[in-house]
Amino acid sequence: MGNFKHENAVIHSNQRTVYQGADSNPGYLYKFVANSPQDLTSGDLYVYVGPKNGNGSWVLLNNSTPSECNSTLSQSDAVGATVFNGIEDCEIGPDGKIYFAVKGEGRVYRFDDNNLLDGTGVSNFETYVGGMNYNITHGGGTNSIAFGSGCDNLDFDGDGNLWVLQDGGNNYIWVIKNGHTQANPDVELFAISPSGSEPTGITFSPDYKYLFMSIQHPSANNNSIGQLDAFGETRFFDKSVSLVIALDENLGNDCPIAGTPCDDGDINTLYDEEDGFCNCQGLPVNSIIETC
Repeated sequence: MGNFKHENAVIHSNQRTVYQGADSNPGYLYKFVANSPQDLTSGDLYVYVGPKNGNGSWVLLNNSTPSECNSTLSQSDAVGATVFNGIEDCEIGPDGKIYFAVKGEGRVYRFDDNNLLDGTGVSNFETYVGGMNYNITHGGGTNSIAFGSGCDNLDFDGDGNLWVLQDGGNNYIWVIKNGHTQANPDVELFAISPSGSEPTGITFSPDYKYLFMSIQHPSANNNSIGQLDAFGETRFFDKSVSLVIALDENLGNDCPIAGTPCDDGDINTLYDEEDGFCNCQGLPVNSIIETC
């Protein structure tokens, strides 16, 4: 699929078309079309040529021999491919458009691919979000906040909102509401990553009740101000950690803290599924939190 600094790629449901980008400057946007579904060992590699606002095209690159594969970037430059400053995540939205984050430009772009299996063309290429300030309303009023740089991880939730996690700038977690446009913004600020860290690895459970993400390389000095978790335990963000975030009504009591009494008061008795706890198949109480 070309030799360059790959970041997150997205594979279309046709199991042949892959959108990906080079995390470099200059970086380029690529489309790989496999010859056969579920087999990415051979196919056609295209690079995007065109404006960042308007219509463009895919240009086929030579990509058969090792030498050709190793010259992906120089070939892209030779055909006048559009330069981006560090392409990160690529996603296909619920609307069928392709979205991709460019860290160094502080923007998320999107476009329509006119034909998934060839280089027919690209239309409606535009900045979806970024490159400007957005009004953020909060308990204390409204502030104009710069979107900033570092666009990295992307994911869509079940309502079609785009979540943008930033590795750079202020390490914000943005929620771009379904229906947002640059002319009529609809943007929310969900969170700010702890000091020294970046938010990363966002994904949702299939029912969209649970958001999974990680806090990467936070400052070791983040050990003075804690935050309560769902179990009422104080947690400090002074080391890398993975999180699960959910609405209160979706947390439930399926996996009580290991070592707490069972519903009948006997700490050696297994939690009972009939009483609203998960069935851990004969495991001791101190294994429940890990297994469930």
